[in-house]
Amino acid sequence: MLRDRNNTQGAIDVGAVAKDCMSAKAAIEGGVKTVLFMGDSPAVCDCDCTQPVEALKARDFVVVFDTLLSPVALAADVVLPISALAEQDGSQTNTERRIQLLNKAIDAPGEAKPAWEVITRLAEAMGTKFNWTSAEDVFKEITGKVTAYKGITYEQIKKPEAVLWPATVKGTMIAVDYKEA
Repeated sequence: MLRDRNNTQGAIDVGAVAKDCMSAKAAIEGGVKTVLFMGDSPAVCDCDCTQPVEALKARDFVVVFDTLLSPVALAADVVLPISALAEQDGSQTNTERRIQLLNKAIDAPGEAKPAWEVITRLAEAMGTKFNWTSAEDVFKEITGKVTAYKGITYEQIKKPEAVLWPATVKGTMIAVDYKEA
């Protein structure tokens, strides 16, 4: 099976994707006043909502982190530009659970920044301090907090073969519990 988007497996593994998409559906259809969407559009997620863009326009305040000015971003009150895959360092986990290092190939246009940096700045503006200064810092935090990624090092994912877990990681891997992340 192949996922339809880059790093969908990694997002699921760290709990960044709701199991049943109920939070996205609630944000789209009502029940909340302020919505923040990052990295995926409710127009293309499996949330069983037929009019996400029109429904978002009814929310009091909508913030979107996106690389493109999508229909959802056009409906937002604030768009925070994030850099695209080739414009940032980081890691990704593919469907076979191979964790690979991504190296920045080109500079991001305009004011676009890596998602981790935008999150860090937003958190600081809201009074929270994340100690991230690089994509490597984010990866180290993930491996320290997400059971399925424990034991994996940044040095391991730098290798051309990357890390295929659990096969190349010492210890027993377990299924990810969304409550961990």
